[in-house]
Order: sequence, then C-alpha cells, then structure tokens
Amino acid sequence: MNSSSRPELVDAQTQEVVSSIDSATELAKLGDSIAGLDAASWKLVSSAPDDCVADRSLRFYTNPTETLLGSSSDQDTESLDITLYGDTDYITMYIPAMDLTLDFELPQQDIDTLGSLL
Repeated sequence: MNSSSRPELVDAQTQEVVSSIDSATELAKLGDSIAGLDAASWKLVSSAPDDCVADRSLRFYTNPTETLLGSSSDQDTESLDITLYGDTDYITMYIPAMDLTLDFELPQQDIDTLGSLL
C-alpha cells in the first residue's frame, strides 16, 4: 500500500464511514495483513448466496497524481470495494474502474483476517 491509498471501513447497511485508515503505521499493518491472505485458495463463485446480508465494506481510494491530460487532481477515486457478509465465508470484490464485480468463497482463516481488519 502506498501513501496515495486511503482505505475506509464502511457500514454496508447505512453506507456510513465507520473509520478511515490514514496513518503510515496503520497502512503498513493493513498492507501486511492483506499480503498474508491466501488468495490462491479463494474460490470464484457466480454470486454470493441470496441469504447473505452485507455487513461491512473495506473501500480503497486513490488520489492519482496526474490525470490523462496531465493536470493534477485533488479528488480521490474509489479503486476497490471488498464487502463481507455477516457470518459467511463469502466476499464481493468490486473494481469500479472496470465495472467488475467478483464473488468469492474464502477459507475461514482469510475471512477471520479480513474480519479483524474491519
């Protein structure tokens, strides 16, 4: 994670920002935790089960230093949204720049790790 990233914890029901992670120490800890996930064992599924209720999301924003036309931008752009569903092993990952939504079933250890971050 770099200094231009800004993660936020969001209540999935109310869309309220519960907390922002902005200190270098917290960003490094978050980066280490995410790097420790066993993404190779994640199972891509067609969708999270219908009875899953979105609980919380971890949203990542970036502040690009330059736009395509060469001017700078002060506006953060959402780059990734990871949604957890209560007491299930499923997450939804949304990548706005690609308008891509992916649902995964994760091993319990990774769900626990993500849950501890949120």
